[in-house]
Amino acid sequence: MRKQSICRWRLAGLTALLLTLYSPQAKADSVLLTFEGIGDFQSVGNFYNGGGGGNLDVSFGPSFVAVVAIDSGGSGLFSNEPSPDSVMLPAGLDCCVNVNVVSVPAGFTTFSFFYSAFNLAIPQTVSVWSGPDATGTMLGNVTLIGNTDTCTNKFTPPFLHCKWTQVQIAFSGTAESVDFNGATNGALFDNLAFTTSTPTSAPEPAAFLLLLAGSLGVAGLRFLPAWRHRRIL
Repeated sequence: MRKQSICRWRLAGLTALLLTLYSPQAKADSVLLTFEGIGDFQSVGNFYNGGGGGNLDVSFGPSFVAVVAIDSGGSGLFSNEPSPDSVMLPAGLDCCVNVNVVSVPAGFTTFSFFYSAFNLAIPQTVSVWSGPDATGTMLGNVTLIGNTDTCTNKFTPPFLHCKWTQVQIAFSGTAESVDFNGATNGALFDNLAFTTSTPTSAPEPAAFLLLLAGSLGVAGLRFLPAWRHRRIL
């Protein structure tokens, strides 16, 4: 009787363990966007949403273009970029809604970037929103200031952007979009970094049930009473 009780507890423990392994768990993933490989003045678009940059579930509105440094064969008058040789420019198109919005449908909990801004006469802002397409609640924002005035004519060719400042927008909760509408006049960006929250993969239900049944069957055979295993002479 005592052995049977122990067997039942072991089977119950095995079942609980398998159910725990099956339950989807949340994990944090770090996403870094460097804009390499897009091309000079080419749309970023869905490059990071199933395009050449991978399936990172990040999409850019029509206004965003990549710019390649002039000393790497492009047209960008910048240097010292955090990740050579491309950066991102919100071109400030006024064709349609959400042209300057970056969407992350899976949600993210941290956001940072590097920027270089030449002689900003008008303060520019970047804001983080709880919903898609800059909707819901604005969770945080930052005002950019000019940081590259001292670069002009100090290099050959005369780069307009040579100093890069890293900024992290502090906010609580989970955001789904970033609005660059206030930063479309003279600012370049690089190394956008998100911390996203996504579910880990779990076995398909049918496969899991087969695994559970097989494991319990093996465990049950192991603990059958000893007389079932005696040889009949």
